[in-house]
Amino acid sequence: MKVLLLSPKASVIIDVTNLVAVGGASSGGVRLEGLAKADDYIVLSPNAGGVTMVPLKGKTKGRSELGPLSRTEIEDLIVVPLPIFGPSAEAEVFPLGHLEEALAEVSQAPNGAAITAIVLRHVIASCGFDRGLVIAKDGSGTFRVVAHQGTDPSAPWLSESLLAETLANRRSVVVPNVFGSRFERNQSLIGTGFLSVAAWPLLWGGETVGAIIAGSAIPQAEKELRNPIPALLSPLVAQYVAAWVKEKALEERLQGRLDKTDDAPFLTESPELRRVLDLSRKLAPSDLSVLIQGETGVGKEVLAKWLHQKSGSAKGAFVAVNCGAIPENLIESILFGHKRGAFTGAVADQTGKFVLAHGGTLFLDEVADLPLTVQGKLLRVLQEREVEPVGASKPISIHVRVLCASHKNLRQLVLDGKFREDLYYRLAEVTFEIPPLRERPEDVLLICQQYLQENKIDKKLSIAAWEWLPTQRWTGNVRELLSSLRRASLLSLGKEIEVGDFVGPGSGTKERSWLGALTLDEAVRDFQREKIRIALKLTGGNRKNASDLLGVNQRTLFRYLEDMREEL
Repeated sequence: MKVLLLSPKASVIIDVTNLVAVGGASSGGVRLEGLAKADDYIVLSPNAGGVTMVPLKGKTKGRSELGPLSRTEIEDLIVVPLPIFGPSAEAEVFPLGHLEEALAEVSQAPNGAAITAIVLRHVIASCGFDRGLVIAKDGSGTFRVVAHQGTDPSAPWLSESLLAETLANRRSVVVPNVFGSRFERNQSLIGTGFLSVAAWPLLWGGETVGAIIAGSAIPQAEKELRNPIPALLSPLVAQYVAAWVKEKALEERLQGRLDKTDDAPFLTESPELRRVLDLSRKLAPSDLSVLIQGETGVGKEVLAKWLHQKSGSAKGAFVAVNCGAIPENLIESILFGHKRGAFTGAVADQTGKFVLAHGGTLFLDEVADLPLTVQGKLLRVLQEREVEPVGASKPISIHVRVLCASHKNLRQLVLDGKFREDLYYRLAEVTFEIPPLRERPEDVLLICQQYLQENKIDKKLSIAAWEWLPTQRWTGNVRELLSSLRRASLLSLGKEIEVGDFVGPGSGTKERSWLGALTLDEAVRDFQREKIRIALKLTGGNRKNASDLLGVNQRTLFRYLEDMREEL
């Protein structure tokens, strides 16, 4: 028996005469491009009435007997045994060669839109029709035209009764002659020349996402309309239509958000993050000290800048300091300033960050990395509202709103004795927790769409990429997602960004692009991380010995390890 195999990117018809394995990397079986996983999915063998399938992946367990035109999904692989065409009149009406021709064209199609156009053309031709449409049903129940041929998509042709019957019953509806049928009073069909019509449902992910409708102004023989080819080709269209509906809904949602006067710093559908933004909007005008917690890359500084812009200090400066990147012996000088001659190397006066932020906002990023000695001096500055530069004889009065951030749990550090409790309560009058991206997958595509639109990138995500992106962990959060998207948009060769264009951390694959790290910063980061892994391996995980081997102090090594914690 011949079996049609479909992946998101390829299709093939095989003749199952012996035991055969099907998947992404089978050496002795059938290799099908475009599958998400690079190993075998199923094993097929012939039987008296069709084929026997043993799944190796997915939720389906055990042996299954598949008959002609029975459709089975194993993750992103679709299996359809084909009817046996013998030397009869029916074999001439529905030649398998016509299906193979359609599949050959589909395999060369550059994207889902082209596949849909090809399938629609072959469905129309195989049934002797002259017009047709592909219809999608969105989340609100509205029908939309995805593709059309030989008809005006804006004309009031749509027969909701025909569509409703097709979608509700999840099987084809064939009307060789509208006159004399239950649709003979349907002006939507008759008025637009659909005197013979057939509709085939599009099923994807267990849902009916739309339908293919074809017809002509000339009544047809019912035998011609019982053609199996449309049912065999419809899965190729169903995935694209499902993604098209999602894409249109997302575009409308995104445009609706952009059209609003809402100036929130994040575009989000996450209820948890929305609560954070609502509270931020209420408290922004106050002078309360705010602690922003969240993993690296979630946008802590973005929220801090927005709080500054909405505060009474918006006209003042926004001064950001990364406390974790400053050597311990320079932290006081950078935060509070120093006078010339205060210490060796102090050849001139230096204005501290607190003074620079006077009348505005000081953002202390990675505040958990401040040494305990500096924490005490910071507490005094916050209490007294004055700062004394190193080597100065008198303090300087300041008026500064302090915002701080950390990817560590500051409260836990207090309990561990690594952060002053009195300082914690001064800094954390209000605490905001930004959830990581993996806890709000509904935001992933929204962020991607916004980035492509705002940067005027004339490319779109492929169907497979739409399905794949929200499933990834994105340990680097929004920063990693946007970096990967930017790189993928440059690497993609066509108008669509494919899953294979996303490389590096978070992609779920161990392979790296031939370009490697695209930017110098990324190359340096990868080199540093690899060296740290080697040093830890050579020292048996002893961090002190590893820091000596690398020529850095333990504090610096610990900071790198904290950033790498998801990879270790």
